[in-house]
Amino acid sequence: MDILVKLTVSNTIYRFYREASAHIADSSPEDVMSDALTAYAGLLSQDISRQLQVCQEENGGFLPGNSSQSRSR
Repeated sequence: MDILVKLTVSNTIYRFYREASAHIADSSPEDVMSDALTAYAGLLSQDISRQLQVCQEENGGFLPGNSSQSRSR
């Protein structure tokens, strides 16, 4: 499923991605930004997963402040 997102970036940032896309065959600045954001999201999710694992190990399998497996918000 594709989800359209509109981002506003400064001219300096757009220029950076435009220049980078010139060195990548058949890519646009938007493609390069999308790839960069996807890669960053992957790194963040790995880091969050590691932190949760350490926290659970330190707390006997439980996360602090979470007394049940499911919570309504």
